[in-house]
Amino acid sequence: LLDGTGRLKPDTFADIRLLQMPPSTPALCVLFSRNHNYIAKKLLAINEQGLWNRDVEGLGEEAKKKQDNEIFQTSRLINCGWFMNTILSDYLSAILGLVREGNSWSLDPL
Repeated sequence: LLDGTGRLKPDTFADIRLLQMPPSTPALCVLFSRNHNYIAKKLLAINEQGLWNRDVEGLGEEAKKKQDNEIFQTSRLINCGWFMNTILSDYLSAILGLVREGNSWSLDPL
């Protein structure tokens, strides 16, 4: 959106070839996008170190682009880590059949 909030356009993905894949692929893209926007909104609301200005209307274009990029990249890293953790703990243990055996083992990438 490039509005200083670091969010993506809601429920969109860029490649038309994704529509030719199984329905779960575009659904995961939409999930990824929604989760990214949620994380970006929370990062801006919490603003732990006071790095970003919540009033994006008062920012100049260059400051708005810089803030948008910082929030976007931070949200992207958090989102990738969350999905990686989910895949490597839940999905991998289900593939290996550990869930059926009652085993609590999981691969923690972090």
